[in-house]
Amino acid sequence: MLAISLIFAVIYCAAFTVIILGSVLLAPDSMVHAYPPAIRAKYGEKSRRGVVATTVASVLHLGTVVVLAVLGLRELRIEQHGDIGFGQPFVFGVLLMLALIVYDLVVLDWVLFCTIRPRFFVLPGTEDMPEYRDYDFHWRTVFPSGALVMLGLGVVLGLANLVFEAIA
Repeated sequence: MLAISLIFAVIYCAAFTVIILGSVLLAPDSMVHAYPPAIRAKYGEKSRRGVVATTVASVLHLGTVVVLAVLGLRELRIEQHGDIGFGQPFVFGVLLMLALIVYDLVVLDWVLFCTIRPRFFVLPGTEDMPEYRDYDFHWRTVFPSGALVMLGLGVVLGLANLVFEAIA
């Protein structure tokens, strides 16, 4: 089960990276809602293109989660030769989201956004703001929301699997 979770977590992180970077490359302000408050305040409202890019990225992200969840639970059933109940899907969901949260925080937020800070992440008019290096801001956004999403995905996958097994 851990191997399946790890494989799907790597796929999830890769897909998430493509979605986020694609969104930012199409509309630099598409992720402004996730920037530190001072940057958001100085930059102002998200552009129409940014809103569209955010919406598309959100739909792609949700689709990615659904596809990976369905395929992951299928692989768990194959590995266990049958029903897997609530526990394994719960753990799979928690591990999937935990991997993304840690990857997003460490690689995308701290290394890419705060440390390397490529030009496509820097919004016009905010170039010299020290908040781009606010590592603590990104850490604070993980709790409690990230923990709740992580547990929530586990519960949803566990319950969905119980329903699937009951009707299949």
